Amino acid sequence: MARMRWLAALTLLGAMGLGGCAGAVSGPGMDGGLPGGGGASVPSAPGSVLATATVGGATVSWSAPSSDGGSPITGYTVAVTPATASAQVTVSGLTATVTGLPSGRTVAILVSAVNAVGTGPSAASSPVTPPDVPGAPRPASPPSRGMGRRR
Repeated sequence: MARMRWLAALTLLGAMGLGGCAGAVSGPGMDGGLPGGGGASVPSAPGSVLATATVGGATVSWSAPSSDGGSPITGYTVAVTPATASAQVTVSGLTATVTGLPSGRTVAILVSAVNAVGTGPSAASSPVTPPDVPGAPRPASPPSRGMGRRR
């Protein structure tokens, strides 16, 4: 149970961009990452991280890592660098939506795979810059009056 709390804490810290989450969780009675000497390790980095800027955020996609480290992938962590306190991340499969990014601030998105051993190394997207919020719509011009003169 304590090991799961560590994994949850590392995943949360990684998602918040607050710490090194690239190493395996280790502790007493762990050999090769799994209790009882299972020989598994953290997964490799995901491949092909692609981020596309949106107003106030980004959409992100990636491919599964080439190695699960001998233990099935249980999820992914997604972090923004430099860290942005207002960023919210929603992960679904091999995609994520990041919201709460300030317009005009260039960021990269980091994605790491997680298995029972821990969080693997991250792969980064190319930098993206969320655009400014579009302006409010302008009222249409009043219809033009006929060219003739009123009598």
